[in-house]
This record gives sequence, C-alpha cells and structure tokens, in this order.
Amino acid sequence: MIGFYELQLVFLVASCLVLLFLERHISIRKEKEKDLHAVERLENGEPTASRNSLAALTRQYLVVYAIVMGV
Repeated sequence: MIGFYELQLVFLVASCLVLLFLERHISIRKEKEKDLHAVERLENGEPTASRNSLAALTRQYLVVYAIVMGV
C-alpha cells in the first residue's frame, strides 16, 4: 500500500511535470509569435531588439565607466 508521503510525492512530481510541459508549450508559442513580429518590424524598417539592447548595454557601460573613473 502506498503511504501518505509517497502519495504526496507522486502528486508533486506529476504536477511539476504537467506545469513544465505547459510552460514549454507556451514559451514555444510565444517565440513563434515574436519571430513573426520581428519579420514584420524588419519589413517596416523599425529598429530591431538587438539594436535596442546594444544601445542599452552601451549606456550601462558608460554609466559604470563614469562611476569607476569618478566623473
């Protein structure tokens, strides 16, 4: 006979597996939508996310550089 703790463990493992499957399914769907939107943005001539992230990284670098150099 399965004990109380074993039953809880089985329930926890099953719920974790189901949630992991759902999370992966949802994230794959969102990535596909992002790819479609990225193609549309490129066709419209809008800046890409890599350009925006590069600009943000450059600003962060300059702020850190200014703090370290004591400006």
